[in-house]
Amino acid sequence: MKEVTKRKSYSFCFRRWSRKPYASFLSVTKLKTFKIGVLSVGIALVSMSKQDVLAQVDSMEFGKTIVLEESLVIGRRADALPNMVRVVSLLSNGEIKEAPAQSLNDLLRYLQSVDIRQRGPVGVQADVSIRGGSFEQTQVLLNGVNFSDPQTGHYSLDLPVSLGMVSKIEVLQGLSAPGAIGGALNIVTETGIENEAAIYISGGQHEYLDLSGNASLGKKNFRSYLSASRQRSDGYTNNTDFDNTSAFAFLQYQNKSIGSFETQFGYQRKMYGSNGFYSFKYPDQFEAVRTFLGSLKWQKEINNIRLTAIAYHRQHFDRFELFRYEWADWYTGHNYHQALTTGGELNAQFATKIGLTTVAVELRNEHIYSNTLGYDMDDPRKVPFENDIYYTKHADRNTLRAFASQSLELGRFGITGGVSIHHSSDFDAKVCFALDSRFQLGNSTILYGAVNQSLRLPTFTDLFYTTATHNANPNLQPEKATTIELGTRYVKSSIKAGASVFYRMGRKTIDWMYIEGEDKSQSVNHAEVNVAGVELSGQWLPSFYNKNSFIQSIGLSYTYINIDKSGGVSGSSYTLDQLRHKVSLNIEHLLGLKNLKARWRLNLLDRMGNYVSASGSTEPYEVVFLANLRVQWQKNMFTIFAEAMNLFGETYFDYGGITQPKQWLSAGVVVRFK
Repeated sequence: MKEVTKRKSYSFCFRRWSRKPYASFLSVTKLKTFKIGVLSVGIALVSMSKQDVLAQVDSMEFGKTIVLEESLVIGRRADALPNMVRVVSLLSNGEIKEAPAQSLNDLLRYLQSVDIRQRGPVGVQADVSIRGGSFEQTQVLLNGVNFSDPQTGHYSLDLPVSLGMVSKIEVLQGLSAPGAIGGALNIVTETGIENEAAIYISGGQHEYLDLSGNASLGKKNFRSYLSASRQRSDGYTNNTDFDNTSAFAFLQYQNKSIGSFETQFGYQRKMYGSNGFYSFKYPDQFEAVRTFLGSLKWQKEINNIRLTAIAYHRQHFDRFELFRYEWADWYTGHNYHQALTTGGELNAQFATKIGLTTVAVELRNEHIYSNTLGYDMDDPRKVPFENDIYYTKHADRNTLRAFASQSLELGRFGITGGVSIHHSSDFDAKVCFALDSRFQLGNSTILYGAVNQSLRLPTFTDLFYTTATHNANPNLQPEKATTIELGTRYVKSSIKAGASVFYRMGRKTIDWMYIEGEDKSQSVNHAEVNVAGVELSGQWLPSFYNKNSFIQSIGLSYTYINIDKSGGVSGSSYTLDQLRHKVSLNIEHLLGLKNLKARWRLNLLDRMGNYVSASGSTEPYEVVFLANLRVQWQKNMFTIFAEAMNLFGETYFDYGGITQPKQWLSAGVVVRFK
């Protein structure tokens, strides 16, 4: 870490994270309190250094800098969220900037235990799941704000996020809001700490073009970050073209008298051919989606109590065309949806000699207007951006959530317990609990264990989507899961390692299944779906000691998942076809010329289950080896790079029989202005 203001009584205020993967607290031996500031997500951390320190969030002060090294840091709850959370894996800023990737979805594939299943390339549409959960069981956050889509998890990654604006990506576990049974993804953007601008231009096969730019400005108590991008391609096969546009802004203002304010708002428009996305019978499907989102956060410390208030809103518009060109005689028109999410949250946090106390409450409203989902409307509502088209159905629900937690720090041992109560206008109140413990072994190793519960409400698609091949189920109940986890982390100088085992017991798990004797699938609650998993990871950084080392870094991770279900149903659509084995190898090395280096991202994926091919036959998923490579030269303000996605041209399917692109080559330049 760097940019630290020294204060009295051995108290430090951290201004921001270093972009070096080995940055740490290790050199600090006399501190009693750390105050870590300007965390975009606001995650409070526990770092047990040689004097066992309690980290507290402080984003109010900035100043001169000194450089500290790293000791072991274990993520705890987030100020922006009334949850106990643990950061179990992440992609750092440096890894993101140098990764072979064309979109956010490519980055997510590199995270341990994350399964990204693309229907279309370059961020067109993808489902993301964590630790063997379904895509509906993953909560998606942007700078700590839950913008998950209530219509369907297919759209939760519709965010106005371009590669150049992503600062880091975190995988979170712990007691969380509805939807995070598998875990949560927190996408953290740049926040405008440095005064600079950047322009990104790249292009490649299939008439691919990517244009983006961003600018940041920081001045005393005010910071801003602006970004805009456009990506397009003619597609790698019939009806896989796309045209995506996005814009985003992040603003921050700090004042000791009235507190700190953060606001973010963004817009995204995507139009793409959807060849076989939902049925191979109709290869000319097409989708056009728009996303508007925004949030406002206020934080102030009053009499040693930290108060945080957040308000947020998201609108997602979707037009789905079964026939992009010529309609069948029986086809009556496209599907139109408008999903709205509005929420507010207030939490209070204060530290005592024994630990941290947190209480919070959140109110969230989810609403959908549609011509296919929900209940009949008395007065139809005009569809925005369309001519003479009206929504005829709608549905609405409110969710109230209260949360409280208490942590205890007893020397090298720490424990945190929490409880949350969820009440929905459609369902009875549900109670979830969590217990998290940790023990520090020396300065480099920590042991931890956790038990937590989480739940998920059915989406509007689960409840109301009925077609010729599927029956909706408006009587679905929330699903609930209890997860037990044991693990260890080791961090010392150039070496990092981790190992964990977990077991998740799911009850009333929601899936689309075929019931014996029925010719249609149906949305159902499983009796039980249990998931067991093992995670192993390690990283070696020769560049820690020698910046000219040929091997700059090498990382290896492995995840094993086993899923067991019961309940008298078969033919799962989303629950029982997760990755059984995932091996990821990350290598960064120098090349012969000065300032020239390469980064390899290699993934071996073994998926359980079967899929229906375009010919109608049922086929097992085969083991897939994906190799991505980025070579770049960087000097001063210029970065020139070339990328190869799926370098060896592997034929593979993420979901169903939808063929993903073979080798895709591109190249580009980044120009940064200070």
